[in-house]
Formats: sequence, C-alpha cells, structure tokens
Amino acid sequence: MKGMKRKFFLKRMWNFVVVMLIPALLLVAVTTYMTFVTQMHRMTQDNERGIEAVRSNISLVLDSVLAQNSYMTGMTRTNMVLNKALKRESLSYTDAIYLRSRQSQREKAAGSVRPDADDGRLCGRYPEHQPLAGNNCRAAPVR
Repeated sequence: MKGMKRKFFLKRMWNFVVVMLIPALLLVAVTTYMTFVTQMHRMTQDNERGIEAVRSNISLVLDSVLAQNSYMTGMTRTNMVLNKALKRESLSYTDAIYLRSRQSQREKAAGSVRPDADDGRLCGRYPEHQPLAGNNCRAAPVR
C-alpha cells in the first residue's frame, strides 16, 4: 500500500510540474522574443546613426577639399605664383608675401595655426628674402 501511495504521488507531481512548466516556458519564449526584437531595433538605429555620421564626415571632408581647391585654383594670381614656385623660379617680394599669406590663411582654415608658421620652406629656396624682418628664417632643410 505504501508503494502505491508513492507511485500515485510521483504521478501527480509529474502532472503538476508539466502543467506549471508550460506557462513558464511560454513566458520565457515571449520575453526572449521581445528582447530580441528590441535589440534588433536598437542595433538598426545605432547603425543608421553611424552611417549618417560617416556620411556627414565624408561630406565635410569633400566640401573642405573642394573649397580649398576652388580657392587655390580660382584665382589667377595664385596660379601664377604657385607655377613660379613649382618651377623653382625666383619669386619677387610680393609673390613671397602672397604665398605666405595664402599659407597662413590655409592653416587658419584647417585649424592648425602655429606660432612658427614659416618653417623655412621659402627661406632656403629663395635666399634673397632672408634679410626681411620677421620672416623667421632659420637653417631648415628645403623640402
């Protein structure tokens, strides 16, 4: 008789566990699904923000490059002075000053203003401009 009670108890216990397990498993499944959907939505939003940030950075860089290109090639005097400098012809005083002012404007536009903006590029290449006051010429290698 005692064995029958134990067998009956185990059978009822198993039925009880199965009945309680079904809602628990359903609850876990629903929670997992909701978490998955929320995470997918969050990842999609993060990816869209990242793509938009990359697009805006590329746009800013390209706009800056195009603006500098149009600035450098849009003026006839700039083209003439750069052509002289690239051909290593001697520059007049006004041409050297013009190049330095363009260089400082370009550095200001790039946000990299340095106190020693002239690092010897014009000094070594055009020695006739070395005696000028305030040109910061020093023994620097010619690039």
